[in-house]
Amino acid sequence: MLRRASLSVVASFLLLGCGGGGSDSNDTVENASVNAGADFSVEEKAEFTLSAVGSPSGGTYTWQVMEGPAMEGFPKEGQEHKLAAPDVKTDTSATLKVEYLAPSGVLVSDMVTISIGSRNQLPIPHIKKTLPDSDVLQYKDEITLSADESIDPDENGKIIEYLWEQVSGPELTFERNDQVTLKFIHPLLSTNDTARFKLTITDDESGQGSTEFSLTLYKNAQVVFADAGEDIKVIEFDKGELNATASLSSSGEYTCMWEQLERPKTQLEELISDPALCQTTFTAPDVDIASILKFQVTVSEPGGFTDKDDMEVSVQRRAVGENLNDTGQQRCFDSEAVIECESDVYPKQDAELGRDSFVQNEGKTGAGLASFDFTKLDENARPITDSSTSDFSCVKDNNTGLIWEVKQPNTATPPSTTLRDTRNTYTWFLRNYPNGHRGVDASTCPNTIYCDAQQYIDDVNATNYCGGRNWRLPTFTELMGIFNYGEVSGSSYVLDPNYFPAIANPAWTRENPSDKGTSFYWTSQISIEGATDNSNLIESYAFDMQTGETVELEHTTKAYIRLVREVSNNGN
Repeated sequence: MLRRASLSVVASFLLLGCGGGGSDSNDTVENASVNAGADFSVEEKAEFTLSAVGSPSGGTYTWQVMEGPAMEGFPKEGQEHKLAAPDVKTDTSATLKVEYLAPSGVLVSDMVTISIGSRNQLPIPHIKKTLPDSDVLQYKDEITLSADESIDPDENGKIIEYLWEQVSGPELTFERNDQVTLKFIHPLLSTNDTARFKLTITDDESGQGSTEFSLTLYKNAQVVFADAGEDIKVIEFDKGELNATASLSSSGEYTCMWEQLERPKTQLEELISDPALCQTTFTAPDVDIASILKFQVTVSEPGGFTDKDDMEVSVQRRAVGENLNDTGQQRCFDSEAVIECESDVYPKQDAELGRDSFVQNEGKTGAGLASFDFTKLDENARPITDSSTSDFSCVKDNNTGLIWEVKQPNTATPPSTTLRDTRNTYTWFLRNYPNGHRGVDASTCPNTIYCDAQQYIDDVNATNYCGGRNWRLPTFTELMGIFNYGEVSGSSYVLDPNYFPAIANPAWTRENPSDKGTSFYWTSQISIEGATDNSNLIESYAFDMQTGETVELEHTTKAYIRLVREVSNNGN
C-alpha cells in the first residue's frame, strides 16, 4: 500500500535596513511516501521477505508488529528483512507497520497483513505391553498396555487425549480407557484367544492418529472356580445368607448345589431354603451354646466341569436375658391399625424383637401365650398338667425360675375371707424398709391385728404354702415381667387367666357406680417421689392389673398383693 504526505510552508521575511535596500526568499518541503507491498500468505515456520519502498530515497525504515502472534526481533530497522513465520496452533494473521522517515524529516507509514497457515503434523501412536514381564499371559495376570512412547512431531506439540477400544477377543473389563495406560485382568478361558485393541491419540491441534495391537491370552487348566463366600456369624433363629454368586466359569454360566456338612446336636431339620440356588438362605437353629455350621457348594459349568468350596457359620445364642420375659406383643401397628410386621415405614416394632419374635422356633418346658412359659404346680410345688384346675396351687415361670402365688377365689367380704383370698388388701410395710405403715385396721384381711404386707408374708410362710417358706413381695421388674401386653383371650387384665385365675375385681374399690375402680398390686420398690431424704420415703410403686400401668401409692393406701419366691435348694 502507498501512503503520501506533503507539507507547504510559506515564509515572508521583512527586511529592515538603512538606506532603503531589501530582498526576499521561499522554502518548500517536498511530498514523501512509503509502500510496504501487497498482503500475502505464508505457512508457519516458512521463510518470507518484508520489503518497503520509500520516496524520495535516502530515508530510514522502521518495522513493528501491530496485531497477531509475537515475532522475534521486532521492532526492526531497515528496508528489507528475511524472516521465518511463527509457529501457530491455528490459522491466524499478523499485521505489520512500516514507518519511513524521509530525508526532509517527513514521516509516513504503510501496513501489510500476512496470513499465517497452521501446518499440524499428526501425532504418532505407539503401544507396548509393560506388565507382566512374561509373554505367556495367564488367568488372573494383571496386564498393562502403555502408550507413553507415542509422540507429537510438532516442535511444541503435545498429546492431550487417549482413547482405548477393544476390537475383538474375549470380554474384558477396564477401569479406565482414557488414560495413557490400559489395565485389565486376564479372564478365565477354556481355549486360547486373541484380544485386539485400538488406540486413538489426539494432539493439542485436534490432530489424531490411531494404531492397533494384539495379545494372545492363554487358556486355564481349571475352567470353573467355586466361591462359597466369607464365613459369617448369625444369631439363633435368624435368617442367614449363602451366596456363591462370586463363583467363576470360563463360559460365564454355572449352576450351584448347597449342602450342610456339619450340624449341632440340637438341629432337627434341614436349614437351607432352596439348595439349588446360588444365592439362598437358611434359618439358624436353636442352640444351647455357640455352635458351628459348615456348608459346601458344588458349582458346575455347562461343559461338565465342577468345583467345590466350603464356608462356616458361627451360630450365637440369642441375647434375650436368661431371666427375662418378653411383653407378649405379637402384632405390629401403624398409627391407626394392625399391619404386617417387617414394615419399612414402621420398622423394629416390639413384636419383631425379643423372645416373642422367635417363640415358634424355641421349645418350652411348660406352656403359655407368646413366649411365656408357665408350669402349674400343686400344693407341694410338684408339676401338674396344664389343663388341671382342681389341685392347681401355684405357678412356676420357666423363663425366670420364679414361683408365683395363685390367689384363692373370693368367697366372702373381708375380714371374713380366707388367708389368700383375692379380695384382701394391705398397707405397704416391710421389715427393715423405711417408713412403712403397719396396717392396724384389720378390716381388709382376715388377720385380727395387722393388714399390712409384712404380716401377710409372715402368715403365708407359716403355712409352708406351695412347699416354700421364702415368699416375699415381688420387685418392680419381677411383677411387670409376667404381664402380657398382647391380647389375652377372655381377660381384661394383663395376666393370663389360665395361670392367674383369681384377680382383684375393680368393682370392689368403687366408691360410687360411676367410678372405674382399680386393681392395684404392691411391689417392693420404694418411690423417691417428693422425698428429700430417707426419712420421708412414704410411697412405693404398684401396678394396675387392668392396664399394666404403674402408680405411686402412699404406704397408708390399701392395695392387693401377689407373692413370689425363688426355687429353694431342694428344687421346690
